[in-house]
Amino acid sequence: MRDVIPAPVPGLDLRREYGHHQSSAIRAGGLIFCSGMVAINPESGEREHGTVTSEARRIFENLKLLLESAGSSLDRIVQVHAMIYDRIEYDVLNRAYRQYVPNGPPARTVMSVQIEAGFKVMLDVIAAAETRQAADMTHPKQAIEPRKPDGDVSRRSDLPLSPAIRAGDFVFFRGWRRSIRRLASRRTAL
Repeated sequence: MRDVIPAPVPGLDLRREYGHHQSSAIRAGGLIFCSGMVAINPESGEREHGTVTSEARRIFENLKLLLESAGSSLDRIVQVHAMIYDRIEYDVLNRAYRQYVPNGPPARTVMSVQIEAGFKVMLDVIAAAETRQAADMTHPKQAIEPRKPDGDVSRRSDLPLSPAIRAGDFVFFRGWRRSIRRLASRRTAL
């Protein structure tokens, strides 16, 4: 079953504002899939170009409107694909990101890409659609942390992301890459 989630305010209706053949969000399988979102005024639909920080804030405020209209919230985001115009802005994006998802950060992949119409940030997210209390759910949203044999968590705790998030019957993984430091230590050992 698949339901189109109507835009809660006129400016977030991508089809009406820009003629895009897409929905702002779709609910399917207990999840909400939000289309890639750039910084637009939620009332007028006007583009709001700015800094990475100002664009990220506008996007998160718009996602909040959209998710809450569907009975979800920013706290229920399980996967984020973040696109930024320049990798040098990664830490700037992280600072803005932490303000909106401070606890139990979702699985996340960040890519440096050229974004349409000169925007600096685009986010595409998946959120759990469940409205039941976590205690009533079989598998509430939870971070899955890989552990080293000695029990230590093997990720940097200063990054606002989780290696994987479980929501219901689904597991969402962040983008994976091999660590240069680990490769260098392996080469030295050989």
